[in-house]
Amino acid sequence: MPEKRDYYETLGLGRNATPEQVKQAYKELAKKYHPDINKEPGAEEKFKEVLEAYTILSDAQKRSAYDSYGFESPEFAGFDINDFIRRGGAHFDFSDLFGDLGFDPFEQSFKVERKQASQRGADLKTELEIELEEAATGTEKTIEIAKTEKCSECEGTGSRDKELSKCSACNGRGMVERTQRTVFGIFSTRTTCPKCQGSGIAIKNPCRKCNGSGQMRVKKRISVKIPAGIDSGNHLRLKGEGNTGLKGGMH
Repeated sequence: MPEKRDYYETLGLGRNATPEQVKQAYKELAKKYHPDINKEPGAEEKFKEVLEAYTILSDAQKRSAYDSYGFESPEFAGFDINDFIRRGGAHFDFSDLFGDLGFDPFEQSFKVERKQASQRGADLKTELEIELEEAATGTEKTIEIAKTEKCSECEGTGSRDKELSKCSACNGRGMVERTQRTVFGIFSTRTTCPKCQGSGIAIKNPCRKCNGSGQMRVKKRISVKIPAGIDSGNHLRLKGEGNTGLKGGMH
């Protein structure tokens, strides 16, 4: 059986490393050697070495025993990382360990943030043709646009009685956690709640007029003042005339 490497050496740390430094070193090395992204020979074994080192050094009791007695510590009698993994002893939240590194071992996004209940509406864009003389002197035009506006029946809440409650699937968090057993242990992942689409909100009595969306599609005529000297390709911005956001969000 090959001789084990010093756990601190495996993680590239000194013996006075802080718990935060241990965790950061593990995150970087686990990303480097994880077999899902590193297909080089030996990557899986290096990943297991890193995992074993982190398992010991991230636990205050195990680390103290290792610092005092090394691999001869009774704490590690019969310890085998492969058996430890098979029994589900390696239980890490990958959204915490890999999220800020942009790495996704299960091809899921760990950077999904809970969507706000109210969301800003999208901008609208339209083109307008005017005569050369109008561009020189300035003019005023009326245009018709199709846009979404806040439902007048439910005041944009999407609820018939204007009452909103927490989503039962995610308990209002907007995200759900899934635990998956792999050859490397048990990993927890978080994804956007499929029931509330990340809003964390449930509507028990959807508004009949807007079907719970909080929005209505309307056509509106708008007067646009065009300043003198405007040139082809110039843009005019009309504040508050875009689509209404979800759940009463701003235009």
